[in-house]
Amino acid sequence: TVSAVPSVNESGLVKYVVTVTAGDCTMIDSISINVTKVDTFKTTVANINNVCQGGQITATATSVPVATEFVWYLNGLELPGENQPTITLNMNENGEYTLAAKAVVEGCQFAVVSAAVPFTVDSMPVVTITGNQLYTVGSTVATLTASNDYNFSSFVWSDGQTGQEITVSQYGVS
Repeated sequence: TVSAVPSVNESGLVKYVVTVTAGDCTMIDSISINVTKVDTFKTTVANINNVCQGGQITATATSVPVATEFVWYLNGLELPGENQPTITLNMNENGEYTLAAKAVVEGCQFAVVSAAVPFTVDSMPVVTITGNQLYTVGSTVATLTASNDYNFSSFVWSDGQTGQEITVSQYGVS
């Protein structure tokens, strides 16, 4: 005969007792398991900065109680092999994304996944320079213009000039 009867004490421990009977012999053993209520589990993912296509994002998750590892989700799909509190992902496709995590404490996964944190991967901008490509030393000035199809916020040229359009009057400066 085998019987296991759980009993809960005030400290959150669940005690299991097993009684084994074989003929006239009886053996009793017990184990206590510390149980944490599910409503106390909390996993959060810190805000993520937007990134350009081909860039990297780094995300950090924390949990209460403190997790030994995490399960990460990108757009709701599990990221296999990503189980550390901080992850770095190479973002090669532009678009809108969300990242979430679920904590693992002592081998047990939380049932609740963190709130999804949104971030954007922007397309790599394309810039085209137009202007006179023929330059006569000492006698001509070239005006170069960078395209602004992506509404760029700043322009910095290799010679230190700034602005969408520059004037080049010096030979050998690139």
